[in-house]
This record gives sequence, structure tokens and C-alpha cells, in this order.
Amino acid sequence: MKNMIQIKILLLFLFISVFYPAAADNTAAEIQELTLDEFIKKGCRNNPQFKKIVIDRLYLEYKDDLNLDIGEIITDFETGYQYSSDTDKDGITGNISVGRLFPATATQVTAGYQNTPGVQDRNSELSFRISQEIADNSFGKKYRLEKEAVGFEKDLILYQVAEAYEDYLYYLVTLYYNWLTSWRELEAAENSLSESRKLVDNIIARNKNSIADQSDVDRSELQFLSKMEAVSIAENTFAKTASKIFDASGIDPGPGFYPAGPENGLISGETDLIFSEDLNKKSRTYRILDLYEKIGQKKVNIGKNSLLPKISLFSEVSLEGSGYELAEDRDRVLSFGISMSGIGENKYRKAVLKSAEIDLDKKKLENIISKKELDTALADYLNDIKNRKALVKIYERKTELAEKILKNERKKFSIGKTNLSSLIDAVNSLDDSRTKKLLFEADINILTAGWLNLTDSLIIKSENSESGYSFSE
Repeated sequence: MKNMIQIKILLLFLFISVFYPAAADNTAAEIQELTLDEFIKKGCRNNPQFKKIVIDRLYLEYKDDLNLDIGEIITDFETGYQYSSDTDKDGITGNISVGRLFPATATQVTAGYQNTPGVQDRNSELSFRISQEIADNSFGKKYRLEKEAVGFEKDLILYQVAEAYEDYLYYLVTLYYNWLTSWRELEAAENSLSESRKLVDNIIARNKNSIADQSDVDRSELQFLSKMEAVSIAENTFAKTASKIFDASGIDPGPGFYPAGPENGLISGETDLIFSEDLNKKSRTYRILDLYEKIGQKKVNIGKNSLLPKISLFSEVSLEGSGYELAEDRDRVLSFGISMSGIGENKYRKAVLKSAEIDLDKKKLENIISKKELDTALADYLNDIKNRKALVKIYERKTELAEKILKNERKKFSIGKTNLSSLIDAVNSLDDSRTKKLLFEADINILTAGWLNLTDSLIIKSENSESGYSFSE
């Protein structure tokens, strides 16, 4: 019987040496510390997701040209050959015109020259015309409405780029703290396994001296296997999170990296967060919602203006004569009047207006809902952060007590005043308190990052950044 016990002890030692190498071997590999700041810089420099966000800013350069008539000088030219079988009006024809719209006042200026063959000589006309819109786009009203709407849309793009950038940084921060948590859990699991190994060694030694029986050896081995299982799970979790870190930052997964502590990051769990109405009203989220509403109102106003007919006053001076240079038989003609078009019922424009009014009403309701949801989310963040801080304090105290209890249980066990089961329970209680404390501390960091994201405090404007923003320090 004694030989069988010795064989089992030998096998256990072999099992431990194969599946749980010494801690020195684990730390022999060269690893590098990666801080949150460095991770974010690499994530913004190497990740195509960030580059995609930056590209959206490029649309701003062409926004005016795409949506507004900026009053460019336009030249039209036409030439051809005219043939008539009944008259002698054969020959080359041509006309050229140069015009420009001044959109701020809706004034159109046009100069033109036309030359066609006549019966005896060529007919030429030189004209200069000014027209002024007084209804649909009365003195540039529609243009000014469109320009204001485009201005709001450009502001919206800037805010949306900032939102996308901040959301992306929030993703990086959350990913980093998940990585940090998995690293700490792995450290805790390895430390617990190391302690469990010492306990196994102790029980085996006691068994050799007939102080502990085989059931004690089995219990210690069972606990050791449970700790090995915890290490294996923690290693797998850390490896999965690390692969996401490598992917987001563009780091070669070859060399080993480990996360720095939160004191080397940009978020502190001790940050005082206070909810206020001013905080919300000044937030980028509120401004985006308000911009959507302003753009909708401008579209309604443009729609109303478009229901008016196109009415323009015009004045034209022309010089008509013969020859290419109007050198002969010149007549000076002055004309002025009014031109009207689009008079009558226009169902399409009415439909556009009604649709714009419906969209505006819908957007107002959506804004009310979104603002309430934002208020609720911020309140939830504050409550959750307060709850996690309270739980951290509870588990700090539980950890202190568990350490005292374990210390006493070890003393009692060494003199035979308690059994192995009580000692193992004390070890597991300490491990549980430490693990939960780590998890709640991680929650505080992630929740704080979420609060800063919702309150637009995660980034600040930066002229040196491609996106126009950088991470808030």
C-alpha cells in the first residue's frame, strides 16, 4: 500500500513539472510594455478604420461646389453652316455668349455676339442683358437659404467625423482595458496556481511523514488541477484579447506585449463625474440633433419658396448691323420687361414641401426621444460607476479579511488544529475576492470611458491631427 502511495506521489510530481513549468521559465521570454497612449497612437496610425474616418473630412472641400451655384463665368459657343435652297443665305453661322450669375442677389448678366449670313451681307448682333429674379429666388433668397443649409450640413459633417473618431477611440480604450483585465486575471490565476503547488508539495511531504493521509493528497491535487484549469482559461482569454489588440494597432503579433496599469493611461477610475443640463446642451450629440432640425427647417423654407413662379425683370441693350464688326447700318435697340414661367399648379413641388414638413416633424420627435435616451444613459453610467466603486471597496475589505483568515488557517493546519478542507476554502475565498475586485475595477475604467464618450470629453480639437481631433489627456 505504501509503495502505491509513493508511485502516485511520483506521478503527481511528473504531472506538475510537465504541465506547470517554473515561473522563471514563463518570464524568460522577452516581453514589452504597451501603454494605453502608445496603443491609441498605433491604432490611429495603422488601422484602416481610422483612415476611413479621416477621409470623410475631404468631402467638405467640395460641399459648396456640389450644392450651390457659386457664380462662375460660363461661356457658350456654337458654329455651323447654314444652307437655303430658296435664298442666298448660305454661309457659316456662329454665336458666342458669356454670362455670370451673382447668386447672392440672383442677378444674371449676359453678353452675346451672333453672326448669320443674310441676303446681301451678313447680319450681326451684339447684346448685353441684365435680369433680376423677384419671386422664386427673390433677390437671392433661395440661394441664401440653401447656403445656410449647406453651412449646417458642413458643421454636421465635422461633428459626425468627431463622433466617429470618438466612438473609434472608445472602442480602442474598451479593448485595451479588457486586455488589461485579462492580463491581471491571468496573473492572479498563475499566482493562485503557484500557491496551490506549494500546498501540494507540503501535503506530499506530510504524507511521507505519515502526518497527512491519502485523502488530503487527493484534495490538494484536485485543487491544484482546478487552479491549472483556471490558468488555462485565463491564458486563452488573454490570447484572444491580445489578437484583437494586435489587429487594431497593427503590431506584429510575434513579440510579446503586456498592458501597462491604468496609472499609465488617460482614464482614471477616481474621476469625479457630475451630471448637469449644461453638460448635455453643450455636448456634440445635442448639437448634431439640433443641426438635423435646422437643416430640416431650411428645406421646408426652400420648399415654400419654390412654390412661387419664376418671375424676372430684365433689361437688354443690343446693337444690330451688317458685317462681322457691325460696321454698317447699325441699329441700337433697348428693351426691357418681365418674364414669367412656372405659373400654375405644381404637384411635384407641393409634394416636396409636404414631405419636408413631415420629415421635420419626425426629426423633432426623434430628437426629443434621443435626448431623453442620452439623459437616461448618462444617469445609468453614473449609477453603475457609483455601484462599482462601492463594490471595489467591499471587495478590498473582503480581500483583507480573506488574507487574515488564510494566514490563520495555515497556522492551524501546520499544528493540526484544522483540516485541509478549511484551508482550501480559505484559499478559494481569497482568490474569489481578488478576482471580483479586479473585474469591478475594470468596469469602472470602461464605464468612465463610456461616460466621457457620451459627454464628448474623450477627444479635444487638434490642428496637428489628420481628423482635427486628438485623444483628451
